[in-house]
Amino acid sequence: PTIFRSVGVPNAVIPKKGKLYVGSYDLLGLTAGYSLDDRLMLIVGGAIPTPDDWTGIHSEILGAWSLGVKLGLRLDSLVHLALGYQYGTSIYDKAATEERESEITLSAPYIVGSYGDDDSRVSLTLGHAFKSHRTFYPPYRNFSEFKRNAWLGALGGDYRFARHWKVAGEVAYMQTAGVLPVIATVRYFSRTWAVDVGVAYVGITLEGGTPPVIPVLPVVAGVFVF
Repeated sequence: PTIFRSVGVPNAVIPKKGKLYVGSYDLLGLTAGYSLDDRLMLIVGGAIPTPDDWTGIHSEILGAWSLGVKLGLRLDSLVHLALGYQYGTSIYDKAATEERESEITLSAPYIVGSYGDDDSRVSLTLGHAFKSHRTFYPPYRNFSEFKRNAWLGALGGDYRFARHWKVAGEVAYMQTAGVLPVIATVRYFSRTWAVDVGVAYVGITLEGGTPPVIPVLPVVAGVFVF
């Protein structure tokens, strides 16, 4: 449950053929993956569309999903290299209108290299996101669409300091995100599951971005392997 990721970003390691993992990040983010081969795995994820106000006052729905593939190569006992591709979309919809207010689609090829073993590993990810954003406006059958591509990258790793304990962290960059999130967690793991508890600092702004009112957010993740 720890070898194929830093915290949330995939590294270059491919689990053995037939391995399935499922996980949740802060309860709302879902992820799963399956190794078709020792060098090839599928990755899915997203957030189930959920009303932001369960009493129905706002009647607004946010949701996202993603599907991808990762092809990995083990160069020696410590060095792994992988090529990946992820497709995803996110939506924002008001129940009071016929059309969706916003829909973003993303296509992101990436390359990632990892160095280390299962006790300690560092990974560097580089990629490019091809994004298309469609927004609707009154009357809602009209829409505008624009494309905004962005470079992306991540640096992450973990370190085992006791039999069932690790510290892990990552910093992720996306050219149009506006902030640079830095994540640090403590991880308890067994052979089949792992739990991360930590914080994300999102107070570093980029390219005119605006930091949130509360720049420190909790991170809770659980991953299970079958």
